[in-house]
Amino acid sequence: MNQSITLRAGHQVLVLEPTLGGRAVSWKVDDVELLASKSDHPVEYGMYPMGPWAGRLNANSLKFQDSLHELPPTYQQWALHGTTYFQQWQVVEQSESSCKLSCKFGETWPWEGVIEVIWRLHGQQLMTTIQVSSDAYEFPVVTGFHPWFCQTNQFGQAHWQLPGCRVAERDDSFELSGRFIDKPETSGIFDDAFYVPSQTAVIRWGDALSMEIHQSHEWFVVYDKEPNFMCIEPQTGPPNGVNDALIGPVFVVSPERPLIQEVSWRVIRDLPRNRDELAG
Repeated sequence: MNQSITLRAGHQVLVLEPTLGGRAVSWKVDDVELLASKSDHPVEYGMYPMGPWAGRLNANSLKFQDSLHELPPTYQQWALHGTTYFQQWQVVEQSESSCKLSCKFGETWPWEGVIEVIWRLHGQQLMTTIQVSSDAYEFPVVTGFHPWFCQTNQFGQAHWQLPGCRVAERDDSFELSGRFIDKPETSGIFDDAFYVPSQTAVIRWGDALSMEIHQSHEWFVVYDKEPNFMCIEPQTGPPNGVNDALIGPVFVVSPERPLIQEVSWRVIRDLPRNRDELAG
């Protein structure tokens, strides 16, 4: 049976489902729902952490230290977004406004490791931290968060910006070329990786509600091909980033060196306090 956890702080309410991939299934600010659901498939709803890799693996395989490891498809034909978004997570700590969850990577991942995620509401922000640790072995890691945001709400259509970004060039099979496009058409429709030195993304719904996402690393993936949903995904590396250093270094965790990703999701409100004003 699912045991949801509800966090509250100020005008924010966040509902987590530890047994469903450690994800958030609802995030409301002033009763405005930010998260969406395309389907009940674990890839396609809420907001979930990704690890030990994010995005697609080329040929569904991982090569590390001269060993080749095959990973099973988890979504359509792809080994996608790691091994933990469909697993049951454990509650480590919990308070009124924060929660710490943990999950092992499972049998399909070649090495033993643990991913821990802290969700914390504070003021107008949701603060999230991912940490990947290894007790014994070295292995490559890319982490990230995959939120499904509503494209529209009562304040308008969503528009996003990645200040100073460059898009990673790819082919139709999602393999990266190693080149960047300096000035992508951000008004277009994307399923792409962006290198963002500012480490910042901005989403605006009309003039009344916006979100600033600032993270500890320089990569975002944008998926906005759906009319009702939009995914702005902060990641520690590009897709297939556990396999090669084509456009970014491969991060290798060890017992002495965990991977830590911190993300601030700051909600900026310019809303009338009286609900009757919204209808006026």
